[in-house]
Amino acid sequence: MIRCSSQLRNAEVLLQNLQIPKAMKIFHDVIKECNNAPNIKVYQACVAAMRRKVLPIPDVLPVPRPDSQSLCRALMGLGQAQTLHMESLVSLENRGHGKTTPEEEQILQNSLRNFKTTADKAWQTFKEALDLASSRILLELASRVQVAMAQHVVQRVQCRIQIQSKHLKSPPICEPEKDEYLSMIDQGTSLAKTVMESARGDVGQQVKDEARIALEQLAIVKQRLNEGISSEEVRMVMTAIGLGNSGGWSGEGHWFTCPNGHPYVIGECGGAMQESRCPECGATIGGHNHALNSSNRTATEFHQLAQNHQ
Repeated sequence: MIRCSSQLRNAEVLLQNLQIPKAMKIFHDVIKECNNAPNIKVYQACVAAMRRKVLPIPDVLPVPRPDSQSLCRALMGLGQAQTLHMESLVSLENRGHGKTTPEEEQILQNSLRNFKTTADKAWQTFKEALDLASSRILLELASRVQVAMAQHVVQRVQCRIQIQSKHLKSPPICEPEKDEYLSMIDQGTSLAKTVMESARGDVGQQVKDEARIALEQLAIVKQRLNEGISSEEVRMVMTAIGLGNSGGWSGEGHWFTCPNGHPYVIGECGGAMQESRCPECGATIGGHNHALNSSNRTATEFHQLAQNHQ
């Protein structure tokens, strides 16, 4: 336990200094060490020996528990490290402005996939930490994990909005994805409120202050997510895909969505002449002989937005 505590302190210092890979390695090592502590190994060896000798294993044989506090701290730290890694993936500051090479587009698409994968891993890690803290009645740690989860939601939504505004070749935030983020914001809000409203003495004022700040930030990102695309962003998108100029939309093309709500545009007259695959989910898009595939629909909201900026 002393060794784990020392390792965790080192990892937390590394994380503060943004040495993410080193910190992540230590957190992984502590998690592995907690789950393979000597008492657990002895228990597993005894059970294996009893099975080899075909001896009955008592139903009341106590299963040793890992060092719950160190394990919870390691899981929370790993979630925070994964969140910082998620943010580092949104670093292609100038990608998508104007023409990009196929290699650059591939880099962007890989970054977007890695962003979601890393964000999902972080959220799952936090959930494991919260489940552990709650089951072992580690109340102070549970509050810290709840605040960390609320902060993760803020950072995750901010990153996705940043991708949308800075990387014009990236897929826009469609309604299903937006609903997913709004649901996460509601979860984060509930977690932060639980900490703020706690009357327990083990929840320190600093943790409550962090919860209050997270709550304010969640309200801001929710408003930003609901605002949609700015006028400048509309103009930049139109110009980037060749359907606009400095004045806005050129009037060419029409907007549609795939069966899963991801928008796309058909240029020139806007009539569907061939089918293709949605680059986001692989669903069928387009159509034949100016007839749109029956599973697609006209993206009236995006089309009207474009018309407002002609």
